[in-house]
Amino acid sequence: MTVHNSGVFAVITALFIASCAPTRQQPPDLEQAKGDIHERLLEAINRDGYDYQMLTRREGTEHVDVINIKLSLDSLKGRHHSLEKLMTDIGRVCSRRSYAHLPVRIWIGAGDEEDQMYLYAVLATKVKGRENITLIPATDSRNEVVITVRHPAFGGN
Repeated sequence: MTVHNSGVFAVITALFIASCAPTRQQPPDLEQAKGDIHERLLEAINRDGYDYQMLTRREGTEHVDVINIKLSLDSLKGRHHSLEKLMTDIGRVCSRRSYAHLPVRIWIGAGDEEDQMYLYAVLATKVKGRENITLIPATDSRNEVVITVRHPAFGGN
């Protein structure tokens, strides 16, 4: 009978000690990390001082986020520091490991091929060949960057 009670006492003591130990930090919620790429991009775009338009639509089992950023011709031609920061921030957000499963397409529209290649070079340096990110330079006199992200729809929304 004493052996039985000491066994119960040992279990209760072990549980008590375990409850006093610091808890292990849980990793960030994976679903939240997957779903907030557009939020992180919008924060960066706002912080860098650029105007944008965003459209979210559902295509079958995917959500498609499209962010359109207008670039001023003056900042583009002058290689303004804020433009380089914007491209760097976009590349930094899109190349996060937690978004490696999401297909990201960045369309770089500028009227001048030299301007296209400048923006392309800044982004390409930051994304470092990530397989999920496609950079597409294109001739477009509207001078804009369009980011399209496809991700699975969660919760039937």
